[in-house]
Amino acid sequence: MEALAIGEPLDARFAERLAPDEVLLQLESRGLILLESTGGQAQVRLAHPLYGEALRGRSSIRTRWLKRRLAAAATASNNLRPDDVLRVATWQLDAGDDVSAE
Repeated sequence: MEALAIGEPLDARFAERLAPDEVLLQLESRGLILLESTGGQAQVRLAHPLYGEALRGRSSIRTRWLKRRLAAAATASNNLRPDDVLRVATWQLDAGDDVSAE
C-alpha cells in the first residue's frame, strides 16, 4: 500500500510485480485498493485518498527506497508506454538516482 500511495495510480502489471497476488486480493477484498479500467488499461489505486495521505507521511529514506522499487517494477517490462517512461524517470530522480537521457 505504501508503494501504491507514492505511485498511484499504478498499472496493474507494476502492482503485480511489487506484491504477491494473495496480498493484492486481500487488500481488494478488504476495500483498501481498487482495480479500475481506464482507456482499456487496468490500474490499481487506493480506495480512499486519506489512505495515501497517511502512508506518504513515512520517512524520506523509505520513500526513496519505494520509488526505486516502483521504477524497477516498471522497467521490468519491456513495453513501457511514453507516460510510463516519464513516471519511471521521475521516480528515479526523486530517489536520487542517475537517469539516462534515453
